Amino acid sequence: PQSAQILIPKDPQFQQTLISFNRRTTLTPSVRVLCVTPEAVSTCVQWATQNQVPLAMRCGGHSYEGFSQSTGIVIDTRLMNDISVSGDEVTMGGGAALGSIYQELSKTGRAIPAGTCPTVGVTGHTTGGGYGMLARPLGLACDSLKKIEVVTANGEIINASENENADL
Repeated sequence: PQSAQILIPKDPQFQQTLISFNRRTTLTPSVRVLCVTPEAVSTCVQWATQNQVPLAMRCGGHSYEGFSQSTGIVIDTRLMNDISVSGDEVTMGGGAALGSIYQELSKTGRAIPAGTCPTVGVTGHTTGGGYGMLARPLGLACDSLKKIEVVTANGEIINASENENADL
């Protein structure tokens, strides 16, 4: 199975991935890699670091502040969007969109403290704090995070939780 799809500006699908709701911050990357696995993300981070290419991570359908924009490589995790609910825990891929998460949670009568825009990616939302309509009673999205698989700046894949790499 393919672990990533590499797109360059001349590819027809490339333009579809450029959605940005703030034209002031829109940048066109030289390459966009649609990753399916954490290992693909790791490989992209390592390659960008070794080749001194600017990079940005993208996990959702838009980037209002432009934090997921780059003229170098954009590592896009929107294809890593699996969502599963088990008891009181929700496990989701780094590219899951809030709207998709809410659809899955609605089947169980549960909710998470997150924002209201359905195209926002959970990773960017959570690592940015994660303010939403349920913030007063439930806190921010980052307050509900129990465990996360992280690709570090050097491309290492690690887990972080209260008991493992707790400093993260």
